[in-house]
Parts: sequence; structure tokens; C-alpha cells
Amino acid sequence: LQGELQVSSAAQRHYNNVFHAGYVVAKNEGLRGLQKGLVTALLYQACMNGTRLGVYDFLRDSYMGYSGSPFTFYQDIIAAATAGVVGGYVGSPLYLVKTQIQSCSANASVGFQHKHRGSWAAFRSIYQAHGIKGLWRGVSSAVPRLIVGSSVQLSSYAQCKRLIK
Repeated sequence: LQGELQVSSAAQRHYNNVFHAGYVVAKNEGLRGLQKGLVTALLYQACMNGTRLGVYDFLRDSYMGYSGSPFTFYQDIIAAATAGVVGGYVGSPLYLVKTQIQSCSANASVGFQHKHRGSWAAFRSIYQAHGIKGLWRGVSSAVPRLIVGSSVQLSSYAQCKRLIK
């Protein structure tokens, strides 16, 4: 354990906290540097959450139309987790591009630098280098997070809505 702690503390820290990171990025790249990837991030949120909510509502409505009764709490969790998986897969290419664009830096070299000029150039570059599967690199780490997040958020919302009625 001591050897592991010593190795991790030997890594160079570029930022002390989120405020310091914002300051360093703004200092090195200007205010535009703080906005890099914003459009792709907004598209990702709209795409992923739109899909997630749409799938969740579809599953709820389909079940209620089939059985005539509302979901139980556990069925809510399963439907929400399923919606999270679908939303994660649909939004994954946008998340990958957003992350790569945000990590690009013209002035400071922190980590691996991708040389994308914009979102469309990033999509083309990833597709040319890795094919269609390359656009879904990283989905295996996003899906578990979305399963947990969706299960908690959507099922809690449904339960609260039931309690209020």
C-alpha cells in the first residue's frame, strides 16, 4: 500500500481544484478555452436525456397499456436502468467527441492531445482512425454510471409523483 501511495503522489498535478483549473485554462486559452466542447456537450445532454426519458416513458406506457396497472417500485428501477443503457449508447459518440475537444489545448500540454478543429472534424477523424466502433469507445464505462443514475433519478421521480397525487 505504501508503494502505491508513493507512486500516485509522484504524478504531476496540473490543477489544485476546479477553480484553479478554470483560472489556468482561462489564462492559457482565454474565455473561448472555457467554452470548448459546449455545443457538443449540449447536444450530448439533449440526445442522451431525450432518449433516456423517451425510452422510460415508452416502457411505462407500454406496460400500463398491457397490464392496466402502474409499475411497482422494482419495475420502475428496471425500466429506468434500461432507459439509461439505451441513452448511454445513443449519446456515447457525442460524449467521446466532447471529451476529446475539451482536452485539446494549443498552449498547455496536459495528457494526450487530440488535434481536432471542431466537432465534425473529430467525428471524421475518429471514424477514419477506428471505424464505426471507434465512436463508441468508452461506452462500457459510461453505461454503468447511467444505469445507476437513471435508476435513482427516474424511479425516485416516479415515486414522488405517486406520493403527491
